[in-house]
Amino acid sequence: MATLYRHFPTREALVDAVYQDQVVRLTTGAHDLLQTHPPARALRLWMDLFADWIATKHGMTDTLLAVIDTGEISLAHSRNEILSAIGTLVDAGAASGEIRAGTSSEDIAAALLGLLAVSGKRGHHAQAQRLLDLLMDGLKPQPVPVAPATPGRTAKAAREQGAQQPHRQRRVRCTRPGPQRAA
Repeated sequence: MATLYRHFPTREALVDAVYQDQVVRLTTGAHDLLQTHPPARALRLWMDLFADWIATKHGMTDTLLAVIDTGEISLAHSRNEILSAIGTLVDAGAASGEIRAGTSSEDIAAALLGLLAVSGKRGHHAQAQRLLDLLMDGLKPQPVPVAPATPGRTAKAAREQGAQQPHRQRRVRCTRPGPQRAA
């Protein structure tokens, strides 16, 4: 016990060290997963790591809040590190065409925190997995609709024909009784 207090003189210092170690594991985990998996799969596996990380915080909420109040844990730094990890995964997925382009790290983090607030507690693992899968489905690129081609007709001809056809609008004449004119 003396060795523990020599390295961590306060409970807050110990909590901060554990917290920072876990943030580093999340950020390095993103890079490690990209080395061994396609980007979309790496992102989904990283979401599992993030969900596990959040689940461990439920038992430490009071202690974490106390440490945050003292200023010993910098939430801004941790947030930036986590957003950077997500960005690395999303950028790789967008470059490979597995994840829709233009997806922001902030949006993914917000979605993760929201769904894990509902299902991130112990005993809700199956629901969390289903929700994470739904989130991944939403990150897939959306197919671009293609108009069916008409045999023998080019797109230019179709545009020109559309421009030549008059628009049929039905005009409705409104008549109001007005003042009677004297003859």
